[in-house]
Amino acid sequence: MFDFEKLDVYQKAKLFNKEVYAFLRASKTIDSVSKNQLRRASLVLC
Repeated sequence: MFDFEKLDVYQKAKLFNKEVYAFLRASKTIDSVSKNQLRRASLVLC
């Protein structure tokens, strides 16, 4: 484990990313372009 992986902000960003992916998997009304943009935006945080 790297030192940055122990940081609270890193753990919260990973959790946020998981929640975004779960939300996008469950949503049927969001178009694919918006889904891709949200996926990329949540990865920037991690």
